[in-house]
Amino acid sequence: MKLHRVEITRIPNSIGGLVNLTHLSMRDCSGLKTLPDVIGDLKSLVKLDMSGTELSALPDSLGDLESLVNLELSNTELSALPDSVGRLSKLQRLRLYSMKIEELPDSLGDLESLVSLQLSSTNLSALPDSVGRLSKLQRLRLYSMKIEELPDSLWDLESLVSLQLFSTNLSALPDSVGRLSKLQRLQLYSTKMEELPDSLWDLESLVELELSNTELSALPDSVGRLSKLERLRLDSTKIEELPDSLWDLESLIDLNLDNTELSALPDSVGRLSKLQSLRLNSTKIEELPDSLGDLESLVALQLSNTNLRALPDSVGRLSKLWWLRLSSTKIEELPDSLWDLESLVELELSNTNLSALPDSVGRLSKLQSLRLSSTKIEELPDSLGDLESLVSLVLSNTNLSALPDSVGRLSKLQSLRLSSTKIEELPDSLWDLESLETLDLSSSKLRILPDSVGEMSELRQLSLDGCNIRKLPSSIGKLAKLRDACGDVSMD
Repeated sequence: MKLHRVEITRIPNSIGGLVNLTHLSMRDCSGLKTLPDVIGDLKSLVKLDMSGTELSALPDSLGDLESLVNLELSNTELSALPDSVGRLSKLQRLRLYSMKIEELPDSLGDLESLVSLQLSSTNLSALPDSVGRLSKLQRLRLYSMKIEELPDSLWDLESLVSLQLFSTNLSALPDSVGRLSKLQRLQLYSTKMEELPDSLWDLESLVELELSNTELSALPDSVGRLSKLERLRLDSTKIEELPDSLWDLESLIDLNLDNTELSALPDSVGRLSKLQSLRLNSTKIEELPDSLGDLESLVALQLSNTNLRALPDSVGRLSKLWWLRLSSTKIEELPDSLWDLESLVELELSNTNLSALPDSVGRLSKLQSLRLSSTKIEELPDSLGDLESLVSLVLSNTNLSALPDSVGRLSKLQSLRLSSTKIEELPDSLWDLESLETLDLSSSKLRILPDSVGEMSELRQLSLDGCNIRKLPSSIGKLAKLRDACGDVSMD
């Protein structure tokens, strides 16, 4: 039974007669402040969701819900759980988000079937020792809380697969973390961690390790022992260099080094043959090794906001690359090999020193997004029209004074942004772009909008702010889908 967002202040005692009821959800019934004692008569109840209510207490009869599997009490006024919660022998999932609860009863450890325990944005500062008796617990999530240390018993949770401890006051993990032999995911981001225990690197089942936004300044060589590790996040840490052993992580798929002190990558990066995503945004990287081209599985490469001046020719060997982001770098030109990336879908070159694109750009047949805003580009090659998959083209704030006629061949183009350019007129072929939905010409030098604009049947947004256009053609009335037209102009 679902009664979401209903203006109800109490549940009648007659609900106790619904002995076959399996689901009761009162989510976001903000006027509800109590549960009747007869709630314990619902012996068939499997799921109880009281999130978003004003419940401030729970009856002891809650413990009589012998079939309950899922209990959701988030965003309530509860400050405590009754001891009787420990009698919920079949309970598998317990969620307590955004509430005033300050401590958990010792009886929590009696929840012998509990698989998932999620505690977020509460006033909890500690977990009871009894948590170590939750022998079937697989997922423990502690988010945005004042917890500074964890009970020793927690490291006896031999079934634990996922441990999320983010945005807490934790500053260290004990050596006993190494006893979590089945642990696959360990997330410690936004904690005060400065170093990690040696035993952590013995977690041979670990697949994901997240250390983002911590005080960590180095990784030990022993990181190379995590042979099953697929995802490693070190973004927003103080790390300046990485151990050689890291490049031996043969299972690594995702490596995030954004916003670190890293200034170089070694040749050995090329050994990460399964790597699909490499993020180096906002680092001190100035150049990349030729071995980058050996990353045969790479799909996404992000290097925005770095001091990078050039890409190695070997980038052309990244045959599976879909996303290449190089915005806010010092790049002036691109290697010829880049235009051989036949899988490339997104190319981000905004705010670089790029002054031209070669004819070979037209070979990127799968390219859907090309961003060149705030570059020194003055003209575009005719081959631009060969980008048959292009959906979005951003050329704002450039020295561009004209578009090639071939732009009319971009049959899939939906968004064209030409704001703050020197364009005074547009080619007739532009108006053949029947898929175009957004056309931004604001703060350009454009003086006239032709009658043919009325042929753009899919156009939804037209921006003309800051142009020299004073009148719009009457044909604009044919644009039935136009929802947003900006500019100080009048109708012809």
